[in-house]
Amino acid sequence: MTITFNCEICGKSLSTSDEKAGRKAKCPGCGEMFTVPTTGGSAVSMVDPIDDAPTATMPCPMCGETISAAAEKCEFCGEALESPSGRPHPRIIEFGDVFGTAWERFKDKMGTAVIANLIASIITIIGMIPVIGVFVTIMILAEQSGGDPNPLYFLWLIPAMVVTIAVMLFITPGLTLLYLKIARGDDIDIGNGIAMIFSGGRFFVKTAICGTLFGLMVGFGFLALIVPGIILGLRYWPYLFVIVDEDPPGLECFSRSAELTKGNWGAILLLGISGAFINIAAQAVCGIITLFTQPFNSMLFATAYVKMTGKVR
Repeated sequence: MTITFNCEICGKSLSTSDEKAGRKAKCPGCGEMFTVPTTGGSAVSMVDPIDDAPTATMPCPMCGETISAAAEKCEFCGEALESPSGRPHPRIIEFGDVFGTAWERFKDKMGTAVIANLIASIITIIGMIPVIGVFVTIMILAEQSGGDPNPLYFLWLIPAMVVTIAVMLFITPGLTLLYLKIARGDDIDIGNGIAMIFSGGRFFVKTAICGTLFGLMVGFGFLALIVPGIILGLRYWPYLFVIVDEDPPGLECFSRSAELTKGNWGAILLLGISGAFINIAAQAVCGIITLFTQPFNSMLFATAYVKMTGKVR
């Protein structure tokens, strides 16, 4: 037999088999808990969901207090928690905290970060060989003809540059993913780190499209009195981290980047200035030091990203 009844809260017509009489259920219309009535009754007996259905809990990742698993903010320490959609709420970061954490993580995995960055740089240089070869060929032909190089020769640079850019687009996502894992405190050894450099191929197309759009936005922004370029750079710089970390559909990496960087422009600007100063100082003292300062600079921004998302151990 079938029991037919109405929800006492929203009035939605419901039905179920009589064998479920007396069991607790949730109204699909309003979400209220109720007890399924018997065959002889039509009214729904409502129950308190707090008393009858225990609420799932979890410890706050910051203070350790027990809170609701569905909470978006800890009632004890105020820490923003992961939203029901599964994506963490953005955190406000501090320059000193990011810099200190980046340095600690970099020291812990310095060998992995430096060697992986060096290998990626060597691969990128190898990818530039077609461009260098075409350019040298053009100069040799010009010298042999005793005049200026034929402008049509420079069209040969287009396919050569496509090869170079393709190599960079293949290597960069994997290297970015490596920095993210180090910044989060994952246990990554040198062998895994090198292998990870070649793991970004699945992000090739999205990186190419979004990277081109980001470059055009920032480039035109700098042409428009510089300041708009700085603003766009500060707003959307994490797009590549978002791609390799969350792999959002379409161009959603830009809206997610804007969400993460809101309220963090000052700290990011300081990190960028600090990283640039460190690299310049390294070049002035001894160029080989940049083998260490360049990956550390990348670690600064990887750490900033994981701090903003809260995905850090």
